[in-house]
Amino acid sequence: MLLKSLSNRLQNPLESLVTQVTPKQRVNMFCDTKLSEIIASEEFLMEGLEKNFWRLIKLYQPEIWENIDESGDEYLWVIAIFGEYCIFKTATGIGFKLARYDNFGEVDAETDKPKPLGDIVSHIVNSRFKI
Repeated sequence: MLLKSLSNRLQNPLESLVTQVTPKQRVNMFCDTKLSEIIASEEFLMEGLEKNFWRLIKLYQPEIWENIDESGDEYLWVIAIFGEYCIFKTATGIGFKLARYDNFGEVDAETDKPKPLGDIVSHIVNSRFKI
């Protein structure tokens, strides 16, 4: 029974939960424990230089940032910061994205289509850290 439950959780890690972000508005977002599970499963697949770089840029706890680019969700889970870029997961989307930010806590324009976390980190490392 326990193995079946764990198996189902690993097969469907992207199911979202509803949490209240502000008193005025309810937003569909992953809860932080669910997001941590998704990140841990992605991190498990990384190796070598990518994993070492990931350990340097990841945040200890994901943070909710405001999306000032009005084309997407109002709030985002930021999971890593390096230079003037951040890696985040949208509230309802699948995969992770890379974006630039000017002010801490506010994501500007999104630069990528959703991708697995390992692919984003690998792209950064292979580009010699130039985005």
